[in-house]
Amino acid sequence: AERISELKPEWFKGYELVGDVKNAMQDYPGAELAYQQAMKREPSTALLIKIAQTYMYRGQLSKAERRLGEWMERKGVDDQSLLLLGIIYQRQNNLEKAVKTYESAMARGAADNPIALNNLAGLYDQLNDPRALAMGEHAYRSNPDAADIQDTYGWLLTRYGDASEGKRLLEKALVKLPGNPDIRYHLAVALLNTGDKAGAEAILKQLVSEDRDFSSKQEAIEKYKNIK
Repeated sequence: AERISELKPEWFKGYELVGDVKNAMQDYPGAELAYQQAMKREPSTALLIKIAQTYMYRGQLSKAERRLGEWMERKGVDDQSLLLLGIIYQRQNNLEKAVKTYESAMARGAADNPIALNNLAGLYDQLNDPRALAMGEHAYRSNPDAADIQDTYGWLLTRYGDASEGKRLLEKALVKLPGNPDIRYHLAVALLNTGDKAGAEAILKQLVSEDRDFSSKQEAIEKYKNIK
């Protein structure tokens, strides 16, 4: 890819390819520089999003937010920029703003985007919005094989719908992401809600004994104390 950019220095695609390679290698500063070179030659929303993502991957969320905002002020609002902005707000724990941004993106053309649907279902759940279960189902129908979507919808079903179906989806998600502690916790609750106390206790015991942090760690500890 770098050879292409040397042979055709004015061809933006060569620089974009260099950026893609460096991004895959997690060389985010190098990826940013390459994307900036491509942007100088052929500005586009797709390239701007890739640049903003290099900031996000480095934890520079405010910088990513600013670049997206400036771009949309100049070029107009688009659904793909809004989707990334929603992810940034979510990472900043600005949940209400993330919800509004995802909803705006979906109204503009991303209505069937699995990432937006799944993230919105999770946000609704966090905010105790009754639309969470229906949104989780919508996300699942849009991409039923994605482990993170199986987890979200399975977890919602476990608590608000059909716990048996929730357990089935969570088991499928865990096959794909066997080391994920949050999915394991969700499955433990599903097992408990479907009458398998021993199975739930075995998972919870393992989770609380592991020296690692995860978003459901405190809930797992409390659940294990109460199940014993």
